[in-house]
Amino acid sequence: MESSEAESLGKQRRTGPLSQSLRLATAPAADLLTPAPLAKLPLVAPVLQHWRTIAREVYCRIFEDEIFGRAAQLAYYWLFSIFPLLIFLTALLAYLPMPRFFENLFDYLHSMLPPPAFALLNTTFQQITSQPRGGLLSFGILVSIWASANGMEAIITALNTAYDVETRRAWWRERLLALQLTLGLALFVITALGLLFFGEHIGERLAQFYGYGGTFRTFWNLARWAGIIGFISLALALLYYIAPNLKQRWREALPGALFALGGWLLVTFGFKFYVMRFGNYNATYGALGGVMVLMLWLYLTGVAILLGGEINSVLSQLKRQLAATSE
Repeated sequence: MESSEAESLGKQRRTGPLSQSLRLATAPAADLLTPAPLAKLPLVAPVLQHWRTIAREVYCRIFEDEIFGRAAQLAYYWLFSIFPLLIFLTALLAYLPMPRFFENLFDYLHSMLPPPAFALLNTTFQQITSQPRGGLLSFGILVSIWASANGMEAIITALNTAYDVETRRAWWRERLLALQLTLGLALFVITALGLLFFGEHIGERLAQFYGYGGTFRTFWNLARWAGIIGFISLALALLYYIAPNLKQRWREALPGALFALGGWLLVTFGFKFYVMRFGNYNATYGALGGVMVLMLWLYLTGVAILLGGEINSVLSQLKRQLAATSE
């Protein structure tokens, strides 16, 4: 554990108040004569008392770690993986007992996505299903997994940068980890979507079979939404726990996961409201308006996920400083 913490103590020079405090605490005596205006941090207080310092540290790291540029890279990879995923699901659902999966999926996407982005996905899906061809299952899954793994590998690199650790895994281990995380997170997301689309129907069937009343239906709906949020949060926490090249405790990955989930929901509904009320991308980009809206939504999603990793890294560094001063 000590070696992993030593690896995470800054491969690049940070400018935030928390990082300045760490350099001041570990500097030689001669260097302590030079005052650092942001370095005075009461490290004996609980973590919640340092929320301003945490916010300023995260703000500095947004630009130091190029969060916006890395989020654009993620949006590029995710855009390439969406349509192969639709191809794969189109062929796969022919063998699964899910007759109304796509109807429920697109109803949900219609309520979540901005109208131009939803129109683009819906039109592309209709074109795919109206022209079936052989080999969709194998082709779709290979392209979708490969494109998603590229995005996952970019997330791994971004999280290593956030924690200031070097990528010491061999390239094939890095690729294998990206594939494993892609498949694992897909399993959690599909489970959450299954609860979202079919959970209410399952609850109704259980209530009819066992003769339960309205109290059970209310409890089931609450448990269903708790399960949906839990699976998505667990998927994000698993990403923050496994992807960085260092050892950490499971609970250290939870704050960033909760922030990423809340931030993503806020970004999704806020961006949809903006596009519906103020944004007219078709007037600027013409036929590409839907593509631009979808890319921007994926970009904001990437920002939320990467910010969650930065928050985990800052909290981990603050906890180490608190533990060091208490000894």
